Amino acid sequence: MVLRYCESPSVGTCCTYNMETRMALQSRIQLERQSKDQITKMSNALTAKAQKFNSIFRKLLSESKEEFHNMFTRTYGVIYQQNSYVFSDLFNELENYYTRGRTDLLDVMDKFFNTLYQKMFQVLNGQYSFDE
Repeated sequence: MVLRYCESPSVGTCCTYNMETRMALQSRIQLERQSKDQITKMSNALTAKAQKFNSIFRKLLSESKEEFHNMFTRTYGVIYQQNSYVFSDLFNELENYYTRGRTDLLDVMDKFFNTLYQKMFQVLNGQYSFDE
C-alpha cells in the first residue's frame, strides 16, 4: 500500500500504512474538535451580543415612547391625549417591525404622516366640520 503523507523519495519513510492512517484520523478528529469549539465560542459570543443589543434597543424604544408621550401631554394637553393613538400606533408599528420585520416602514410612515396631517388640520380648523 502506498503512503500518502509520510513517504519521501529522498528520505524514505518511518511509518507504516496503518500508522499513517491512524495519525491522519487523529489529526482530523482534533481539527474538527478544535474547529467546533471555536465556532461554538463565536456563536455564544454573538448570541450574547445580540441579546444585549435586543435588550438595549427595546429599552430605548420603550423609553422613547414614554418620554414622547409625557412631553406631548405636558405641551399639548387634551388635544394630544385625544389624538395620542396616532403616535401610539406608530410606536406599535415600529415595535412590530423590530420584532417581526414584516412591516413595510415606508407604508407605516406614509400612513402616520397622512393621519397626523389630517388630525392637525382638523384641530387647527375646528370651526369646520369634515366628512370622510
